[in-house]
Amino acid sequence: MYYTDTHCHLWHLLDACLCRNLIGLRGDADFLSGKNNPEKETVNNRLFPGSGDRSPGNGDTSDAFIKTLLRSFPEELKIANDGMSLCCQSLAEAQAYLNYFFSLPCDLLRYWLDPLVKVLERAEGEGVRSLMIPAVGHFEGLRNVFMSGALLSSLFSHEKPSGFMLYHGVGVHPFHAGEFNQEKLYCEYKLLSGFSKNSGGGAAEDLFRNIPDAVNGYLSGMPAVFVGEIGIDKRVVESVPLDVQKYAFREQLIFAREHDLFVNIHGVGGDNEILHCLKEIRGVRGIIHAYTRNADVARQYIKHGLLLGIGPMLAAHGAKAVREALRYAGPQHIVLETDYPYMHMTVPLSETGADCGKNQHSCHITASPDKIPVIAAQAAAIMEIPPPELLRSTDDNIRKLVSFSG
Repeated sequence: MYYTDTHCHLWHLLDACLCRNLIGLRGDADFLSGKNNPEKETVNNRLFPGSGDRSPGNGDTSDAFIKTLLRSFPEELKIANDGMSLCCQSLAEAQAYLNYFFSLPCDLLRYWLDPLVKVLERAEGEGVRSLMIPAVGHFEGLRNVFMSGALLSSLFSHEKPSGFMLYHGVGVHPFHAGEFNQEKLYCEYKLLSGFSKNSGGGAAEDLFRNIPDAVNGYLSGMPAVFVGEIGIDKRVVESVPLDVQKYAFREQLIFAREHDLFVNIHGVGGDNEILHCLKEIRGVRGIIHAYTRNADVARQYIKHGLLLGIGPMLAAHGAKAVREALRYAGPQHIVLETDYPYMHMTVPLSETGADCGKNQHSCHITASPDKIPVIAAQAAAIMEIPPPELLRSTDDNIRKLVSFSG
């Protein structure tokens, strides 16, 4: 048995770095140097803990490469970015993104992948061996699958077989519900299904150039795909109307049910709408991500076959409701998550090795996958059960969920 982080936006780490580089070189030559970017060090330390100035895009060593990247992404490839993630809105954009990366010299590709390799190495060291990587827009899942194949080939050698299982989501986040397109969803899923059923190679090479052999091998053994991150978020109803979000959510639930795929649901202020759709579209299984509501709402989600995604908010001040929900649900109805790199958590200094000041006993850090055992210990303490018992239950919950997906 091992731990699983059921919500980890692993590739947004790379996207954030690329977006900073693109924005900096387009609008301000001093951005990367930090002269007009006082937040630079804070952001870099959060995204690349312990890497100092070795994170991609920092220092003089990669200036030429960044300028090449700049010419390719925003001008030739025209891939949009929102400051944190690159938005591949079409198959052509996903092809352009991947063809560019796989055409890089091996040393430069490894350079960009190095921070993510370190994330997985730290996770492996803490007993985390499985990640679920959601998508927020069309064809991001396709991009993630190919990049994950390259990442695992960097992390593991022939002498050290891959011990990681990476599950990938397809679908559209409520923030981007206005861009939802049924044909794109079906196209992306069909491509991913074809890669795994046809041993990767042939079908993949028809679409992409310079595909590494390790990526083809990964595609042929690719684990279950899920649908997510989908849902309702009422914080953005002015820019993405509620009826637009509901339509995209409902159609993606139907898609998941038709293809026997589990779902990962994002819900902020939209419990009534989500539960109404689940009642209408029965038989869906999955996870309600970043659960923070009370025991009564938890009961309704569990009734509809969902697991509660328990993460860093568990230790937040004022999280009484979710602790009560956790006690109600018990270990048989939860999974653990971090929402990396978007969430933070407070941990004792003894668990970080950091020096945050003589009078401080804890640090506020990014909730990365290696912190799943910390979240597990917090959850086990609240439920008054031994951590190994929680691990057995969450591991069993995930196995059942994955076996549900056809």
